[in-house]
Amino acid sequence: MHKLVIKKIRMVFRAAVARVRASLNGSRISLSAKLYLYPGATLRVGRGVKVMYGCVLSVLPDATLELGDHSALNPGTFVYCADSIKIGTGARVAHYCSILDHDYAISSSGASFEEGKISSPVVIGKNVWLGAHVMVMKGVSIGDGAVIGAQSMVRRSVPDNTLAYCASNSQLTLKEL
Repeated sequence: MHKLVIKKIRMVFRAAVARVRASLNGSRISLSAKLYLYPGATLRVGRGVKVMYGCVLSVLPDATLELGDHSALNPGTFVYCADSIKIGTGARVAHYCSILDHDYAISSSGASFEEGKISSPVVIGKNVWLGAHVMVMKGVSIGDGAVIGAQSMVRRSVPDNTLAYCASNSQLTLKEL
């Protein structure tokens, strides 16, 4: 029990330090945003970044989360980083989006949590817009200037300056802007 209390205190302390460092460069991480920074985790926050209330940022040991200059995460956004997630300069993430750089092994008997996470970096380019309720999966790269339509699940990479969306349970559709 004692070790769990110390671990929780360290996580709260890391989150407080991250908020102070962010505020020193003109960024703002809301006090009601939850930060889970595990030992060995790296959180890089650029200038002018805004992380709104209700966001959850979880960075596991030896993982790196980078938030580029003037990027914004709106309320309810969930970022779970087990390897590497980079959100580019000027990127905007609408409310209730999820960005995940991992999943679990799947076999005929179901998900295998014992085998651990299967991770692959996620890169979201400069000046990207993710619409409301978008889910970005592991290994995806979203090019600069791309727009992802609301309620889309992004499982493959999207080129620069492309509109990508899912229309009524269909595959991801790409259109050049």
